[in-house]
Amino acid sequence: GQLLFFATPFLALKLGYSDSSDLDFRSLGVAAVLCAVALTLAMLLLIGCVPEGAAGAPPSQQRFSVREMLGAVRDNPPLLRLLAAVLPFNLLTGVFNGVGYFYVDTYLGLGKEYPLIMMTALLATFLGIPFWSALSARYERHRVWALCLISGGLACAGLATLSPGAAALPACFVLYPAITFSLIEIGRASCRERV
Repeated sequence: GQLLFFATPFLALKLGYSDSSDLDFRSLGVAAVLCAVALTLAMLLLIGCVPEGAAGAPPSQQRFSVREMLGAVRDNPPLLRLLAAVLPFNLLTGVFNGVGYFYVDTYLGLGKEYPLIMMTALLATFLGIPFWSALSARYERHRVWALCLISGGLACAGLATLSPGAAALPACFVLYPAITFSLIEIGRASCRERV
């Protein structure tokens, strides 16, 4: 979905709705139309796949109070350690993603190139997932996570050293993919832990 979103400026340009590859309201309009069409098609497909007949009776489920649920979390040290590792990472990733566009567009002046930078970065996740999965199968997970965070942190620190100018564009094409390549394992593994 994110890859398609960052491709919409180029689609808007090809369709003649926009005269640049900027992520602007014209390309967002194309993204909105794509979402409306895709959601409608998905809804019709899913409605068509639902079997006819009455649903079976739901299994009886024991209900727990909020106090009991909080107690279950509090009394689960492995879960608390996982939350202590994942929550700050997710918070900082959200902040990074929120200001990333402004940094690239306003500070570095690369707004037109931002969608292509992000598409390249998202494609790096396809390389990162099997790489980190192979390392996770061979080494203890906390060591792999430490390596992910160190390499992702170094790539983020590299972004902090950039100045507007000719060198910023190739650096973004290296550093943003390095960040997503490094940090995809944390998100993938934490999702697997929650399941």
